[in-house]
Amino acid sequence: MIMYRVLLDGEVIASRVGVAESFIRRMVGLLRHKKIDRGEGLLIRPCCQVHTFYMHFDIDVLFLSKTGEILYIEESLGPGMVSPLVKKCYQVLELKSGTVKEKGIMVGNRVAFDLAD
Repeated sequence: MIMYRVLLDGEVIASRVGVAESFIRRMVGLLRHKKIDRGEGLLIRPCCQVHTFYMHFDIDVLFLSKTGEILYIEESLGPGMVSPLVKKCYQVLELKSGTVKEKGIMVGNRVAFDLAD
């Protein structure tokens, strides 16, 4: 699987982000994981809403436009929940819970993706 780094104003906010673009990968998402480590995440596209049914941990969710603008943020989405439907969203970035606060991520920021080493 291709891995990306996610940058915000030149700062790496996640260093190992996988991409889920097929129906199956989008459906499964992070469900197979028992935890997510700092710097890890999953980019799901196309996507404008997520669920955390059968997950074992909280996640921060960034709802992004095609250009990487953050349209909406759902912090600490716990297991068994459904996020809001963000209609103008094209892709969703799932990160370890607490990343949004730790990195000072805000709606209106723009993230960029770079191939991870």
